Amino acid sequence: MKTKYIFISLILPFFFLNDNLNAQDFVFKVMASSGASNASYPNVKGKDLYVGSKLQATDQITVPAKSYLSLMHSTGGTVQIAKAGNYAVSDLAAKLKASTKTATEKYASYVVGELTKGEDANMAKYPHKYQNVTGSVERATFSSELVTMLSSSKEGSFVLKGSDYLLTWHHLEGTQSYTLVVMDHFDETLLEVSVADTSYTLDVDNPKFAEAEMLKVVILSKERTDITPYSEDNNYAFSYGLNFLEGQKKSAFEEAYKTFKETQASTEISESAQILDAAIFYEQQGFLLDALKAYQSLLEIEPDNEAYEIAYKQFLVRNQIGKHKEILASEK
Repeated sequence: MKTKYIFISLILPFFFLNDNLNAQDFVFKVMASSGASNASYPNVKGKDLYVGSKLQATDQITVPAKSYLSLMHSTGGTVQIAKAGNYAVSDLAAKLKASTKTATEKYASYVVGELTKGEDANMAKYPHKYQNVTGSVERATFSSELVTMLSSSKEGSFVLKGSDYLLTWHHLEGTQSYTLVVMDHFDETLLEVSVADTSYTLDVDNPKFAEAEMLKVVILSKERTDITPYSEDNNYAFSYGLNFLEGQKKSAFEEAYKTFKETQASTEISESAQILDAAIFYEQQGFLLDALKAYQSLLEIEPDNEAYEIAYKQFLVRNQIGKHKEILASEK
């Protein structure tokens, strides 16, 4: 099977490639973080904490009101904080360790606040966990559209030739089959296929794409003629860009990926912690399909781990993937 990577990030500079390549030189890594406003974001010494931020034993965390922070310990285990206050990283690590009931427990979890008491066990009671996550988030009103598990951000995604990518989308009511159209940047159709399922494996090495600098993907319902991807100027109003990663940037990524895998192999952590660490790495480097797969694997392994579920939903919101509008609407 071909190895598949996806690179997407005009937002995140390429220098992030080296950010996660050291050994586990941290006590906690941020897996989810949000706040009611940029002025009330979880932080250390006034520096906002975003997904992937590393915390040392000497750090002091400030969590303002209406903020949420979820941390992954370097050896596994999670800490969730939705209660305003100041917290010592060393103290959180000690309490996380104390919360482990048995050596065979799948994961340790420590919760700060009222998240697990009574009716508040439903984390949907805490809408701020999705507010102001990193990135520009579309808050448009709902409309009838086909929802894909691809990022709808305007920057598009980088991809590597020699790879294939599983494209998926949600079933659209009243639809029995779909049409997947692949175009070049001039909107010239290069490939058009009929799909009965809600997924399609796209081989970007297809000879039809040989001269293209990038690809645009549009997915249509054959039966739902009321839903159109066209805007008033007759261009596609929504499409998903795949930009080829070539040359020096491709080589730099491949080296970064190799170093990351070597670091993981030399560190003894739980399977879940390894997958989550990979998900964070892939997203920071812009490999959203790989990050998506990792988050979904986490939920399969730990279906009752609420911290992982929240991290996954924040990932969808940050990158405008899937039902991110519905997730945002849940905060109201």
